[in-house]
Amino acid sequence: GSVEIYKEGVDGEENVILAMRRSGDFFGEMALLENSPRFATARVAADSHLLELSKAAFISLLYEIPIVAFEIMGVLAARLRQADLQSIKDLKDKNASLENVGRQLEESNYRLVRTKKFLEKIISVSPDIVVVTDRNGTIYIYNKAAQEIYGHNYEEVRGKNVRMLHSPNCPPETLKALESSLGSNETFTGEIL
Repeated sequence: GSVEIYKEGVDGEENVILAMRRSGDFFGEMALLENSPRFATARVAADSHLLELSKAAFISLLYEIPIVAFEIMGVLAARLRQADLQSIKDLKDKNASLENVGRQLEESNYRLVRTKKFLEKIISVSPDIVVVTDRNGTIYIYNKAAQEIYGHNYEEVRGKNVRMLHSPNCPPETLKALESSLGSNETFTGEIL
């Protein structure tokens, strides 16, 4: 027959099939050899005849017929080699996948940099005042029109709060509307003294 050896998925993930054991194969030996709980689960994949050995019977068999121990070691060595080769293949596949993701990130980053430079050029030549802040009101974009009207260059306002640009005579409701827009990550459009 045939028996599927699998590891149960965690948190709803699918089961991972580790191996198929066919006629004449054995499984479950790790629990007998290591004195530890089973690492995986087995389920019959086709009609099968199984022989179950207790630990005592298994140890007795190894003492009485030592060649069985050598046969088991040979099979385990072949399985270990197979697992190593599979691990190497999996690592190569993951490496290739990571390299692909890295290339995509580089391309995206390149496009973002180009887009940023393009937008900065548009903003810098805009006849309208453009001041861009984060949610806290910290200035990080400040165009030439803003420099001409406010009289501060970019280095003087960069990283400072937008309140430094407001006149004491600016209506409080306008400032509240501005702060509300910033707080909700929206664009404020209006006149500020």
